[in-house]
Amino acid sequence: MKLFGFTKSSLLYSLLLLFSTSLYADPPQPPAGFRWVINTPYSDEFNGTSLDRSKWLDRFDGWVGRPPAKFKPSAVSVGNGTMQIQNGVLDPPEGVFRIKGGAVQSIEAGAHFGYYECRFKASQVMMSTTFWMSNDKVPLNETTGCLTDTYSQELDIVEVVGAHDGHFATHMSSNTHYRHVPCGATKEVFHSEGARAPLSSKVYEEFHTYACWWMDANTVRFYADDVFTKEVSFSKAIDVTEPFDRPMKINMVTETYNWATPYPTPEQLEDNTTNTSYYDWVRSYKLVPVDQKPGKAPSKYDPIFEESVKATGGYQKVPGKNKNYIFYITYKANGDQQVKVRLKDLTDKTIKESGSTVLAGYGHKGIPLPVNQWPKAGRYKLEIELITNKTKITANTVYVDL
Repeated sequence: MKLFGFTKSSLLYSLLLLFSTSLYADPPQPPAGFRWVINTPYSDEFNGTSLDRSKWLDRFDGWVGRPPAKFKPSAVSVGNGTMQIQNGVLDPPEGVFRIKGGAVQSIEAGAHFGYYECRFKASQVMMSTTFWMSNDKVPLNETTGCLTDTYSQELDIVEVVGAHDGHFATHMSSNTHYRHVPCGATKEVFHSEGARAPLSSKVYEEFHTYACWWMDANTVRFYADDVFTKEVSFSKAIDVTEPFDRPMKINMVTETYNWATPYPTPEQLEDNTTNTSYYDWVRSYKLVPVDQKPGKAPSKYDPIFEESVKATGGYQKVPGKNKNYIFYITYKANGDQQVKVRLKDLTDKTIKESGSTVLAGYGHKGIPLPVNQWPKAGRYKLEIELITNKTKITANTVYVDL
């Protein structure tokens, strides 16, 4: 986001970004011993002036769109801190296509289990604004010898339609599809499970954050504006063990549906105050062991986290020659930082303190505190500080009963 140096044309959009949902990343708390880290090929802050061609296509590979709307690269632009898809009139028409929509798709197709979130403001025309994942058709079982028995998977994190008079304009609508073409058939059979959650405002009125935690081959959890809404089990109609096991591409698309009518008029499509979908950012995360260093650390981290540290209240007592307490914390850090743990009695006297490095991301970590002898049973204060550049950024204090 650009918070300074506004131009007149960017001021309105920047104000909209500031006074809606949080600008910071807020994935669910990771399991103990793990941390969320950015999955770079599928993440973008859209703070440049053009689409990052190392990550994104300005089209949908193998699909031109659903009539009457066609995906056109000219609909896609980047500026003022957002990626924009501007719907319009296709002039001249191209066969059955008379409306211009747009598609942005990840170049890489390796998005797998993890957390995926996107913050956008939908257009106000009868066209969708979407954030979803998909993969290509492959044979269901090559040993059968029927190579036309194929399937693909689709994870629709959100589909909204700004001008819809029902829930598609007021709710986060999500779906999962196991798309099967039986042997010898030409038509797909969909095996689907979905979810729906209300939003605080209509999808075109302000920015909302839409997310999912693709946990494993059987389960996905959906989140609207950082709030958990529903856990969904993928359909096992065809595959009873791992129905959603294959990696995917990321898609951000505006399109028409035959159930969302009447289609927008030329006048509506030419109204630049309502015809555009604004994508603030897309962020993808993967779970890694909390102390696992990246193979190639980035030279600079985007400030996507509001840096913080918290004690969970949990701890372990590790007996033996080298006595240790292990106190569990969660933290958010935009780079590798230092954490200090300090144990005090109720008079504020320090009994013991120790420090530890935490790696960039959102982590759930046990911090060891060695002691020469166990303190007497009772209540104590535990202070935890997150430090960067030798400056205390944030502190958290809890009471623990040892």
